[in-house]
Amino acid sequence: MRALLILALALLMSVNAAAQAEDEGRFQIERVGEGLLRLDRITGEVQLCVRATPTFGCRTVVDAEAPVIPDEPASGTLLAENEALKAENRALRERLRMIAALVEDAALTRSPLSSTTFGTTKREIDEAVEVTDYAVRRFRDLLKSFGDESVR
Repeated sequence: MRALLILALALLMSVNAAAQAEDEGRFQIERVGEGLLRLDRITGEVQLCVRATPTFGCRTVVDAEAPVIPDEPASGTLLAENEALKAENRALRERLRMIAALVEDAALTRSPLSSTTFGTTKREIDEAVEVTDYAVRRFRDLLKSFGDESVR
C-alpha cells in the first residue's frame, strides 16, 4: 500500500512538473515603461500589467483570436493567407527550376570560342582602343595649348 502511495505521489509530481514546463513557454513578458506586456503565445491575448499596491493589475490590450481550425472553411484569414503563400512558393520554385535549366542548357551549348563570346571580346577591345585614342588626342591637344611646337 505504501509503495502504491509513493508511486501515485511521484506520478502526480511528474504531471505537475510537465504542466509547469509547458506553461513556462506559454507566456512572453516584455517590460514597457513602468509596466509589463504579457503575451499568451497560445491564445494571442496581450495584457498590460502595472503595479497596483500590493500586486500587479492587468488589463487586456489585444483580445485573443479564435484559433484557426484547418477543417473549418470559415476559420479565419490566416489559413487562406497561408494557402496563398504556399501556392506562390510552389510557383516561384518552379520558375527558379526552369531558369536554372535554361542557364545550364546555355552553358552546355556555348563553346569557349563561339562567335558570341568572340564578338563580345572584340567589341570590348574596340571600345578600349577608341577610349585610348580619345585620351591620346586630348593629351596632345593639351600639350599644344602650352605652346610646344614639337608635338604633332
